[in-house]
Amino acid sequence: MRVAIDAGGLLTEKRGAGRAVRTLIPGLARFANLELTLITDEDRLEEFQQRYGHLGIDVDTARAARTDTFDIVWYPWGRITFPTPSPRAVTLHHFEALTHAERGIGTDSAVPHTFLTPWRTRIGLQRVARQADLLLAHTSWSKHRISEALDIAERDIAVVTPVPTSMWNPVHEPLSNTLLAEMPYVLIVGGWRSHHRLAEGVRTFRRAFHREEVRLILSGSTYQDSLFTSLPHHLALQPSDTELRELYRHASAILILASESHHSWVVSEATACGGIVLAGDVTSLPESMGESGLILPPDDWGLWSETLREVVNNEPLRHSLRQSAIAQAKRHSPQQYIDEMAAALQRFA
Repeated sequence: MRVAIDAGGLLTEKRGAGRAVRTLIPGLARFANLELTLITDEDRLEEFQQRYGHLGIDVDTARAARTDTFDIVWYPWGRITFPTPSPRAVTLHHFEALTHAERGIGTDSAVPHTFLTPWRTRIGLQRVARQADLLLAHTSWSKHRISEALDIAERDIAVVTPVPTSMWNPVHEPLSNTLLAEMPYVLIVGGWRSHHRLAEGVRTFRRAFHREEVRLILSGSTYQDSLFTSLPHHLALQPSDTELRELYRHASAILILASESHHSWVVSEATACGGIVLAGDVTSLPESMGESGLILPPDDWGLWSETLREVVNNEPLRHSLRQSAIAQAKRHSPQQYIDEMAAALQRFA
């Protein structure tokens, strides 16, 4: 079975979908009945051949894909970037625009202009859905929403749930950053696309800790509002994967402020580290959390403050939540993710 894969985001998508696809490709290459071809630009042919040639994976250009015939072409990045006469499978992302994005997420005026507006995204997703022969979703929640919004039979949508690699598995390692070891810290991730929710997260922290020596850390954000910078102990970081893993493992609590379904990947990585996660009861986040962490009403910030304070100040509760996260992670493996993707492609073919 010949499978072509749009490799356009493999080098540019450092996290999220990029990391998921980079996990899949070597695993799919081990299936004897799958012949993989990565489709990339001409100026990157040599680089991809060096990276993946030893796995028995071919590399070709989009020009060749327009005339060559594959059993299926997989577009992992949510869009069809080149035409092909072959059947097309597309993994959908950012489809909250199809249902107007709960509570305005994605319509924040502070979102950089590089992100498509919900209506433009909606039109683009509808076009992709019409052109695709198979749609792929990361969760059952996503599958149901896509089916409902686009009037597509659920049997034509396959669920393939990404699983973090073993790099995220919990290990006992000391904090390398001595500054973070000085006091407990709360980590906020996934709030940078909405300054409103990020500000509410900072207020939540302020209400929870009036005088206690607790640090607030923002990951992946350049948010520098005085609401944040006036805190006695604050830190904004752009961590590497290794640093982020360390932050997840040692945080007294991790707040997932965003409501977009693609942040289920952030939840999966944090819980795989044994992280203590608090997330909103929206989109696919509860499904990704499983029995780990705490699910809260997304806009009840008073309850978020009370819960955050209880978690940080209650060591037995933190231990219980950490053990639940580790148990949740052990129920899934990267090989399961690879097997699900191979099965979805083979069933379709």
